[in-house]
Amino acid sequence: MVDPALALIWFAIAVGTLLIFFWPGQGLAIRLLRVLRMTERVRIEDALKHAYNEEYANRTASIHSMAGALEVSRAFAVRLVTRLEARELVHSSDEGLQLTAAGRDYALRILRTHRLWERYLADRTNVKPTDWHDEAERREHRLAATEVDALAASMGHPVYDPHGDPIPTDFTVHPLPTERAVGPYEKLSSLSPGESAVVVQIAHACQGPQRRRLLDLGVVPGTVITAELQGALSDPMAYRIRSALIALRQQQADLIYVERDPSKGGN
Repeated sequence: MVDPALALIWFAIAVGTLLIFFWPGQGLAIRLLRVLRMTERVRIEDALKHAYNEEYANRTASIHSMAGALEVSRAFAVRLVTRLEARELVHSSDEGLQLTAAGRDYALRILRTHRLWERYLADRTNVKPTDWHDEAERREHRLAATEVDALAASMGHPVYDPHGDPIPTDFTVHPLPTERAVGPYEKLSSLSPGESAVVVQIAHACQGPQRRRLLDLGVVPGTVITAELQGALSDPMAYRIRSALIALRQQQADLIYVERDPSKGGN
């Protein structure tokens, strides 16, 4: 007869072992998978992307920042930078690491691929928004340049990723300009209860599921929207859109540009 206490101990050991190997994000199996996919190409491309991201943020990459971003030891980061310098992709100095022209072009190709994959995942799959980045990270190293172009063409050459960041084209990339109301146009959030306005456009920064939701609600150019009820803490606001009452938070209403409609209660 099996001793119940002993059986319970073995069960606990088995469960513990499974958790150690398969714990989401940190299990040994996941870590082993990360190691297996850390090929020379992946290491180089991740390093170049980090250097570009630092440059784009007006910071200077360093051995320390690269080791932290890639989750490797400082000694490994030093060897990696040495390989990048040998391939004339980066230049190191007392100030830190700078991308060469060739290194910057390479980094932009990876950034373009990453953002195209995020756009694809947002528009063509049921992958959760919280998983877009990690899944794009896994896929961005798999495609050749011609395949990346084909991916972009299959989606109609999108300009923005689902987070509103610009997708590089011809290896050039420009910061997304801060959008502001032009002429008489204002943000929907500027309306007070009882005021109405006509939709002019949705901000370009609003992409993916958030943009589709607004379109599904009828937020298209020419639609009249009336602010009706304000929350106890001023957020969210309830808006009347095509006979339906919809609650939008200020950050969502800020993405909708409108022109006041005096005949509907605007000023």
